Amino acid sequence: MPHDHLRQLAINLSRTREAAGYSQVDLSRLSGVDLKHINRIELGQRDPSTHTLLRLARALGTTPADLLRDIE
Repeated sequence: MPHDHLRQLAINLSRTREAAGYSQVDLSRLSGVDLKHINRIELGQRDPSTHTLLRLARALGTTPADLLRDIE
């Protein structure tokens, strides 16, 4: 399936966010990424830019590589 990477990124982002104890609203505030954009990424509907991925990873105290784990 061509969008399997989006599904895996959605899983990785939501699990990392929840493990950090953040809501999507918290992550939006901390990262400066629009709440609707975060929601769509977590639903597997949006493919974030490198810049967005960096902002989300930094806000979560992790790396972009961690958010992209298990994606081939």
